[in-house]
Amino acid sequence: MSQDEFWKKDPDLFWAYRFSYFNKRKEEDYNAWNQGRYMLHALTVALSNAFSKNKKLEYPSVPYWEQSKEQHVSSLQERLLQRVQQVQEVMRSKNEE
Repeated sequence: MSQDEFWKKDPDLFWAYRFSYFNKRKEEDYNAWNQGRYMLHALTVALSNAFSKNKKLEYPSVPYWEQSKEQHVSSLQERLLQRVQQVQEVMRSKNEE
């Protein structure tokens, strides 16, 4: 934000710049943290495979966010299936009466 914008423009512009600055910082911090997760996973896989005589670990083939999305969808599907089975059991018991 230039001095001219600060002193002569709309005061709300300052808050927009401030909000934008903190959002960028938050995003940069998250990206650095996420990069650390990938580095930790890569080191874990490399060291585990180097020193383990058992099964070998593999580095993920898809990004973490895709894995979590797939896991979330599969857990929703499992819960829905359980609920449908419960309803079917209730309906069977009502039909038997």
